[in-house]
Amino acid sequence: MWNKKGYQLKDLTPIALLFVVSIIALAIGTQVLETIADGQCPSGSNWNGTTNACSNGTEQWPYNQTIASNITGYGITGMTELASWYPTLALVIAAALIISILVISFAMGRS
Repeated sequence: MWNKKGYQLKDLTPIALLFVVSIIALAIGTQVLETIADGQCPSGSNWNGTTNACSNGTEQWPYNQTIASNITGYGITGMTELASWYPTLALVIAAALIISILVISFAMGRS
């Protein structure tokens, strides 16, 4: 990646690809967790996507929770929280790339 001239544009492709693949993996992982969550609730209750817990329609969490449904609920909550940070992460990466391009161009212009 690094040569005497610094980073090149082709070096950004793996970084961008990794970022896009991680977003897709996070989205698919969350959908898989939400799909299996309903099967982990005890009979007479269904998965409530709003509260990320089992619900029988009248009572909310902790109504008749199982360990598996608790773990799944925390997993969905964690993945949703991580996904909410992706725009900030993308902005920081873009800013770092722009700053590095400016610094390298100024350094190359002076030598």
